[in-house]
Amino acid sequence: MTTVLICAGSDLESDLRRTLFWREDLERYVAERTDQARVLALSTEPHVAVVELALPGTDRLLDALRTQSLPHPVSIVALSRDAAATPTPEAAAPSSVDAVLARAIRWRGARA
Repeated sequence: MTTVLICAGSDLESDLRRTLFWREDLERYVAERTDQARVLALSTEPHVAVVELALPGTDRLLDALRTQSLPHPVSIVALSRDAAATPTPEAAAPSSVDAVLARAIRWRGARA
């Protein structure tokens, strides 16, 4: 089974529930702090890591995900809260992320 590690604020978790990261065939581990995510990464050996860029300690988490020895590669997806100013993977964290996703802008009264 594919394992996903999500490190994001609780407010982003509800948005992520509507994405492929919440499929039933995935095993998910969620952390709201980067230090928790680093510990989970060692114990769960994720295939995919989804990391909110705005959290304190994100740079250390990304370094740990890229340098720790795992039995398989880890794909890293960075989450940006600002859809209008979403950085490229290189600008977000050079050589550390594989993709950057922007949080969708939700208009008041819009249907999900």
